Amino acid sequence: GMLVGDRIIVRLTGAPGTPAAGSHTTEPWPVTSVGPQEIPLAVSVIAFNLAKSITLDYTVTRSTQDPKESRIRALAVLQLRVDLSHSPKIIQAADGGDGTDLDVSTLTAAATLRGGFWPHIASGQRVWMRVEGTKKDDKPYTRTVWTGPSNAVNALWISQGYLDASLPLADLQWLKDQSELAVTFMSTPDHSTDENLALSFPVRTYTVKAVEDAVLVKFTNAPYVIAPRGRLKDIEVQLSNLDGPPLQGTVTLDLPADFSFSDGGSGSRDFPSDIEGKVSVRGVTGAQTSGSYNLVASKGASVGEASATVTAQGQLTNVFIGGGTWDIAINSAGTLIYVSSWQKNNISIIDTATHEIVNTIDDIPGVHGIALSPDERLCYASNETTNTVSIIDLSSSKTIKTLTTDAGPEGVIISNNGQWLFTCNYLTNTVTQIDTRTYEIKNITVGKAPRYGAASPDGKYIYICNTQSPYISLIEIETSDVRKIDLINRAWSIAFNAIGETAYAIMDNDTAVIDARQQTVIRYIENSGGRGITTTRLGQYIYITDMESNKLARTNTATGFVGPFYIVGKVPCHLTKSTDEKKLYVCNYESDYISCIDL
Repeated sequence: GMLVGDRIIVRLTGAPGTPAAGSHTTEPWPVTSVGPQEIPLAVSVIAFNLAKSITLDYTVTRSTQDPKESRIRALAVLQLRVDLSHSPKIIQAADGGDGTDLDVSTLTAAATLRGGFWPHIASGQRVWMRVEGTKKDDKPYTRTVWTGPSNAVNALWISQGYLDASLPLADLQWLKDQSELAVTFMSTPDHSTDENLALSFPVRTYTVKAVEDAVLVKFTNAPYVIAPRGRLKDIEVQLSNLDGPPLQGTVTLDLPADFSFSDGGSGSRDFPSDIEGKVSVRGVTGAQTSGSYNLVASKGASVGEASATVTAQGQLTNVFIGGGTWDIAINSAGTLIYVSSWQKNNISIIDTATHEIVNTIDDIPGVHGIALSPDERLCYASNETTNTVSIIDLSSSKTIKTLTTDAGPEGVIISNNGQWLFTCNYLTNTVTQIDTRTYEIKNITVGKAPRYGAASPDGKYIYICNTQSPYISLIEIETSDVRKIDLINRAWSIAFNAIGETAYAIMDNDTAVIDARQQTVIRYIENSGGRGITTTRLGQYIYITDMESNKLARTNTATGFVGPFYIVGKVPCHLTKSTDEKKLYVCNYESDYISCIDL
């Protein structure tokens, strides 16, 4: 009988001709308690012996005695049971491939055949996969995807639970409507490359739909109104079935003559929708000639149309400065504007009635930002190249004081009472705060690369735009404490409406609308980004410069509608409006003039 200390070796021998991996001999198993012994065998041997006969025996060794052999027992291994859930599927078919319908009319790229997962799957098992159907000319269609000698289960298949292969779009588009498409699959669990020995999986059959249903193509944000050569707001098109549900597919957009896509191309182009059937096309530019134009979106025989109106542009006057300009200010009477030229190193004073330069303040190296004192006796100018700020007596047009700031001062902000001056120092991520009575200086850390800002109309805060940080730095004037107003992107410029309840911060693509009382963003106006900003008195419109397109755009703050557009100089930046809000004055960083637009 069995004794504690006996050692048992079990041998499972595969059927004749089975590879070595189809047999298994265990390590000596020590008996620690007398009774039935459960000795684990390698499960992997089963796959090599499906539908075959194997033998099982063991030896017992006691102490130093010779091993004693058991009698040999023959066992029949049953065939593996696989069902349709183990078979490959085309994942673009209904229900992710588990359904029976395959709509090839909606496909825009190759389909994906996904090999499945089955019991006892193992690396090295050979696989065969073939797709068969009927072409539109009633001829048979066959594509061999995998063959046993060349394809096998691998480690990636095991780790992710599937392996994908492609079924070319051109093949699918040749299939006959309402025909059957069969996916057959076989595998040799014993790793044999002989197809005759392969296990066949249930055939997965699809019904092909090759005729496109009638759909509804609709422009959802038409009409479009622009200035000559203006950029349209993002063109939004919705695809849906006639009974309402959205439909994913491809829309062809035809532009009118003299309209162009964002890359300068023209004519018609195809655009794929998202899974909700929505298509968005950004950057379309309109014609130079004013008038009404027709946009056409189509899918197959289904067509949608929308109008685009090119308006006559407001009168544009260029006021020659002689170099590139950056910032601009207007006096309270609306009779004089002050323009900084970083190339001429001066400030030009221009009569708004005649558009003539009546005076220049020279020798201000690298001048960028400018601000007028509340009593308009002084002008404050940042000098980017010398890291200073100049205090200029406007009655004499002379600099009476020069103060040192941190590196890279650009934007200049004066508090409402005139006591505090702030410079945005983009190279040091600071704002220099200056007491205009004592000239005492304090540097305040804000976000990265501050370039511009504005004082809140209530006189309590300075809002700083950080051009490399996604937030506004809010400086409390009385304490110099700093808080954040988080944004979805960096901000370039900011402006308040006249009553001070709302601020508008311009980002690369959108405008943040800020509740100045709660100091939080309440919403975003999409597709209205740019560089410089001014707002109408009540805040119903904001005007924004775009340095990339060399245009100025008007945005309706209530509806978000952007347009009309106005062509100005090269790289337009900061701007101001006339006191009657009938004119805009725009600085052009790379043109030797400012632009005056008669609205």
